[in-house]
Amino acid sequence: MIDWQSTVLAAACVTGLVLAGTATALSQGATISLRAHNTLCVTAGGGLGRFNKIVLDRCVGEVPQLFTYVPRSGQIRAAAGGLCIDLDRSPDGPETLHLVRCDGQDQTMHRWSFDAATGLVRYASDNICWDVPKGNFRSGQKLEGSRCVARSANQQFVMNKPAPAAAQATQRPSGQQLRTSAAAGTYRANPTCPAPGKFKSMGNVASTIVFNSRLNQPATVYWLDSNGQPVPYGKLLPNQSLKFNTFFAHHWVVQDATGRCHGQFGLFMAGMGSTNVTVRP
Repeated sequence: MIDWQSTVLAAACVTGLVLAGTATALSQGATISLRAHNTLCVTAGGGLGRFNKIVLDRCVGEVPQLFTYVPRSGQIRAAAGGLCIDLDRSPDGPETLHLVRCDGQDQTMHRWSFDAATGLVRYASDNICWDVPKGNFRSGQKLEGSRCVARSANQQFVMNKPAPAAAQATQRPSGQQLRTSAAAGTYRANPTCPAPGKFKSMGNVASTIVFNSRLNQPATVYWLDSNGQPVPYGKLLPNQSLKFNTFFAHHWVVQDATGRCHGQFGLFMAGMGSTNVTVRP
């Protein structure tokens, strides 16, 4: 049995550089990532779940590191799950960043503005900016909201238009991620599932795939890499939809809690453009 587990990450990255042309991409509501020292990304440390903290982690270019910035609403939305980055203004500790429902059911949503000239991500109605406390650029470091300071390296972010999820080399999650995962999946040996290595994802024509669950139980979504090995990408809950950037002819597996895999031959293949699939019992 092959065990694959991962923290499902919602990521953004921080850096001391500001990229030319970013403002144009953001004004169109494009998919983005945010970089820090070109190696660290802001991540939902416990997975794509409500109130999970936003932390720094190694950038790997996968779907969990994708966001959409919506200038009109001021929302910075995670790639899946209907969640947005917001400020936890708890009286019991530092004001950290975390994920909440984008519809405002969890709390009053903060409107963020991004200044490509300074790199500041600012709470629009207050002098509060995203901040890496004490410049501690390391994996696991929580991001906080602090008083905006001009030219502070701790508060300089860059929004990039990233490559599609599967464009980057995929690596097995680190040991720390395995221990702390709240949305981990285990790829089980099952007659309905493709054997690891049998179906390999090849090709670089960008596309998207959307999984719509009609199951009565949670399932884990796996991408099969170029060696045919399952890489966990997220937890698909009943009546939930998840959208991923991928490539034409790349293979995906949806395995439910009983170990059964769904779709023809136990997998789904991304088509040209956008592919919508419904996962049924």
